[in-house]
Parts: sequence; C-alpha cells; structure tokens
Amino acid sequence: CGTQLIVGTNGNFGKQGQGGANLDYANYGDCEWWKSVYIYDGSPVVCWDDGATIKAGWALFGDDLFKLVDDLKMPVPTITTSDYQKYESGTFVTEDSSLALEKTWWAPLNNPTCNFVIQLLRVYSYDGQTHSGLAIGEAIDWDIPSDNGATNTGGFHYDGLDRIIYLRGTESDNTGCQLSTNRYGGQGWLGYYNSDSCSITSDGPYGAYTGDNTIWVWPNGGFVPSEMYNNMQAAGFSALSTPIDQHTVMTYFNNQTVGPQDTLNIFTALITVMEGDSTDLFASLDSAQAWFNAHIGPDCGSICCMGPIRGNVNYDPGDNIDISDLVYLVDYMFTGGPAPICFEEADINGSGGPGLDISDLVHLADYMFNNGPDPASCP
Repeated sequence: CGTQLIVGTNGNFGKQGQGGANLDYANYGDCEWWKSVYIYDGSPVVCWDDGATIKAGWALFGDDLFKLVDDLKMPVPTITTSDYQKYESGTFVTEDSSLALEKTWWAPLNNPTCNFVIQLLRVYSYDGQTHSGLAIGEAIDWDIPSDNGATNTGGFHYDGLDRIIYLRGTESDNTGCQLSTNRYGGQGWLGYYNSDSCSITSDGPYGAYTGDNTIWVWPNGGFVPSEMYNNMQAAGFSALSTPIDQHTVMTYFNNQTVGPQDTLNIFTALITVMEGDSTDLFASLDSAQAWFNAHIGPDCGSICCMGPIRGNVNYDPGDNIDISDLVYLVDYMFTGGPAPICFEEADINGSGGPGLDISDLVHLADYMFNNGPDPASCP
C-alpha cells in the first residue's frame, strides 16, 4: 500500500518532507519515482484571542508551539493488525498548558484503494477550566508532485457527506510517463463526537481553504498566530485556482467552547491519488468513510444504522428514506457507483453478510411504492 506517512508524538506529520513516507508512491509503482512527497508538513492548529493577544499552537515548518506531557501519556508503539497499522501520539499541550491534544493515525493494509490514512484528533481541557472562543483545525502543506516544484492548484468538493479540500499537481510540457495534473492530495471530513457519547455527527467542518505560501508562510518562515486566527474565521470552503505553492487549512470548529468534561474527537482522512482525476479523489473519500465505519467506528459504539429501520442508503443526515436512496443502491449494484457508507443501511432485508443482492433492492422499492413490509430494524 502507498499509505506510508511519517508521524510524530507532537502531532506533526510529514516532517518537512524528510521522512521518506509522505503518502507518496515512490516505492509503489510511480514511474517518476523521484516525486516522493505529497504531504510536506502538517499539524493540528489551535488559536484563540485571550483579550490581549492571539495565542496559537501548532507543530510544523520547524515551529513547535506545543509541549509534550511525558507523565500523562507516552506515545504507543505502532500496533499492527491484519487490517491496519495504528500509531498513537503522546499527549501535547498548548504553551499555556490550558488545552491538551492527542493524535491517532490508522493506515489500512488490505484496502483495495490503498491511498488514504485515517486520523483522529482529541482535544480537551488540560487545566480543568472552561476555554471559549477556540478555532480548532488542521494545517497541511501539500507539495503535490508537479513539473514546477510545489506549484499546485486548489479545489474543494462539498456535496452531501463528501467534504474535501485538496490540491492538484501542475504540468508544464505534457511529456514524461504521466501527467502531473493527474496527481491529487486532500483532507476529507469524516465527523466527530464529544466526550464518550460516540454518537458520530457528520455536521462540519466550519470551513476549509487553500492559502498562498508566498503570503502566509514565506515572509515569516512559517505561520503567524494572528494571521492564522483571522483566516480561520472564514466559514465555508474556498480554494485558489492559480498555480502557486499552497497549503490547506481545515477549520473543524470556530468559536468553540471546551469545558472540563468535554473531549472533542475529530476524524478526517488524508488522501492522495497518483494517477486519476477529481472523481477518483472523491471516490477515495467514500472508501475512507466506509473503511472508517467498518474498522474504527465500532470501537466507540455503533455509529452505523442509527434509525429505527434500514434504508438510508446514501447516509444523509436525518435518517431520511427517499428516492435518492433507491437511486444510490441501483447505481452501486449495476453501474459501478460508490459503495454505501453504511452497509447495514443498504442490507434492507437484514440478511447479514458482506454482500448485497437484488432482494435488498426489491424490498426497498416494494416498501417505498407498494406499501410493502418495512425494512429490517437497525441493530
């Protein structure tokens, strides 16, 4: 799998392109093996206004505004199972020791698409006090391989549960064994829950954008807290289409309050595509969501099939069952459409097992149009 990613116990990943494991494909069939970095550097970001100045925490571009807390939780050695490798960071705190953060990464081993890593960011009060006005997110300096160094174009996709900010490689001469414009990398939203509820919500993120490194990084050799805080106030998704050196920031929450009993658990996917187009990137996000539901979600309670009956095949908010679910199931079964995010929702007759068949489709159509029996109940 081309899912190798170097990660650190302070939340950093990518290690400024020095790790030789940057979600690239240099050792996995890339005909241009020297193009060995997709993620150059990345880190969680927390910013807030304390009334006198803007405070911030991150660990990238050589900055480390977090502090490791060795006596609370040491990093866990990489865990390898038949399905994935998992790494848990240590606990790191903001410089004022007000907030604690922890990261976990899962790299699938046997997934057919084999081009994503799932990550979890946990944020909670370290000093036992309530903290308000927090901007919480993730900054990633992508260097999608291009003919002109790190020159990339930006894009985003916000459609139903597909929410991703991404960068794309650029091509100068249309020569070589593959076009750099067929290379992509992005961060997709999976959802979050608070404390131990494990009731995953897909609402969010607050916003995401791509930023020009010549404006926001180069002049100061890294980010500036006040500039980062101000940029994270913008809601919605935006991207720069101009070919330049760019980074992405996904703002999970804006003006967030974290109380003494809160623990925010935020899940996203880091995805790259070596040879494809934007639809391949979006399909990989669907695969990451399905893999997340199958392998990680059950660790914290059922997040799948939350309604009284099955049938929300496209897994839209509100557990609604309508014609779009029937179309989604037909598309998956007969035209190569994306797999259901929650297979239990698509297993209309509750027969179990990994596969779906025509009886599920017939059952759903009969229920919707012929007053047929209800779909099977959710577990």
